[in-house]
Amino acid sequence: MSDNNNLPSSKEEIKTILNRIKNCVKLGKYSVENNINRQENTDFLLAYNIDTRKEREILLNITVEDFSEALRNIKPRYSHEILYLFAPWVSLDTLEGGRGIDLFICEV
Repeated sequence: MSDNNNLPSSKEEIKTILNRIKNCVKLGKYSVENNINRQENTDFLLAYNIDTRKEREILLNITVEDFSEALRNIKPRYSHEILYLFAPWVSLDTLEGGRGIDLFICEV
């Protein structure tokens, strides 16, 4: 890992992380948080009629080029976590036909 408190930044580091994430998705070992602190996730899934199949499709189609930044979780209880921000362009059920979305992904 590069400097900046051991946050990944090189294309190869991001590619490795993304491959691990995609392997978890393929194995069904992932979740979209939808607890009381993540109401926006639930609202988003409902607004665009995103089911498990579409979740998997979105996650499996993320590319290294979609990577924006890696951040340390600012919540003290989760300060050990690194959040990876990806911003892919996704075709959703909208009149516009597609839109950019921000995905925060955490490996645990």
